[in-house]
Amino acid sequence: MDKEVPVIPCANVVFGSLVGPFGNTLDLCALNTAVLIGPVTDNCDTDINLFALINNPDHTINTLPFPLVGGNVYQSGLYTFQVGISTLTFYATDDAGNTSSCIYQIEVEDTQLPEITCPSGSPFNRANTPGACGYTAAGNEFDATGNDNCAAYTLTHNYYNWSNLSSLNGAVFPVGTTNVIWTITDASGNSASCSVQIIVTDQEAPVANCQPNLDAVLDGDGAYQIVTTMLELGSTDNCGLTGYAISRDGVNFGPSFSVGCLDIDPDFGNVVNGILRVTDASGNTATCTTQINVLDLTRPVAICQDVTVYLDANGEAGITTADIDAGSYDNCGILSLVLSQTDFDCDNTGNNNVTLTVTDAVGNTGICVATVTVRDTIRPTFTCPEDVIALSCYDVVPDLVSLVEDAADNCGVLSITQNPVAGEVIGLTDGSGISGYGQCDRYQRQYSDLWSDSTDQ
Repeated sequence: MDKEVPVIPCANVVFGSLVGPFGNTLDLCALNTAVLIGPVTDNCDTDINLFALINNPDHTINTLPFPLVGGNVYQSGLYTFQVGISTLTFYATDDAGNTSSCIYQIEVEDTQLPEITCPSGSPFNRANTPGACGYTAAGNEFDATGNDNCAAYTLTHNYYNWSNLSSLNGAVFPVGTTNVIWTITDASGNSASCSVQIIVTDQEAPVANCQPNLDAVLDGDGAYQIVTTMLELGSTDNCGLTGYAISRDGVNFGPSFSVGCLDIDPDFGNVVNGILRVTDASGNTATCTTQINVLDLTRPVAICQDVTVYLDANGEAGITTADIDAGSYDNCGILSLVLSQTDFDCDNTGNNNVTLTVTDAVGNTGICVATVTVRDTIRPTFTCPEDVIALSCYDVVPDLVSLVEDAADNCGVLSITQNPVAGEVIGLTDGSGISGYGQCDRYQRQYSDLWSDSTDQ
């Protein structure tokens, strides 16, 4: 009795002319192929009953017969193997009813890429949606379409600023260029991509808003620096402002400009129009104007110097502002210098307080006080009397004051004195006006009177 089972060489399973790994048949989500196995042998039989039970990936089971094609090789007809792992359990039975089996697995991969189509017309140029810093997509204007041999696939984009990754309907695209990549992926991980480019331009101008008025009080150097923040009062733009510049002529714009003394004119006023220009990132601009009132509130700085003047032969002296001014200055220049007193005479001999008033073009004033010292340095003049000859040492000094008839001075003669004084005995003086007891000799003495003016300084 034959009790030996047939031998099935599961290691020798061949799928047509294909060599694994196995991909799908074009445009099918499966592999169509015949299966060969051999040599299948038995100790007694040469024609063995061979079939396989196929457990498909979808968990269905099919029976596939394997007829003998010669040389102990058995081959099935065409079978559609689903994408995935199919398990083939081979059963071989000889004429004696002896049965053997073996298991072989085949994995079919879906290697065919899915198909994807992006909308035509890229790049798409769009102006911003009014009031928004971007463009809102409408409908499926930027959506891709797809197809796959296995039917099941996902179609997504990489524009993650939008929550719906399967459609761009309602998505907001910022100003500038946005590249969106659409990707189709099938159940086997095969994928394909296409892209669209959306170019959004901001064509909406900013709204410039200025301070209506600005007082520019000049500093000590006669200047005031105007900067953009002084004129800006809440300017806006749909995309935000990136640049601020100002100008006083509407042509030359920059971060600042200066006003100064030349902007204050008695005939034309003191108003300068400051122009603010705001710019957004796309170069759109808008302007507004602020009335700038240029004010000089700085008082001149009066600087005095003391001076000494000398009375002339007429008892008079005079000064000018140049004598008293020691470098007075003003941020916008001095209009006038005025002294409280310029003429002096003998009544002003000594120290006198004189006020210097400095005035600028808009009427601001500054004062300082100088000491003017008036001096009389001209000595009185007179003619001495003729010499007097004393005949005796016991004669007295005569009164010579009364003999002076032409005494004169630019400020008047205060007094006339003599030394020695009239009435002193000649023998009691040494001739120099100093009393003593020198012996009176036989020579006559001559005296020179010394005169002085008590008003001399």
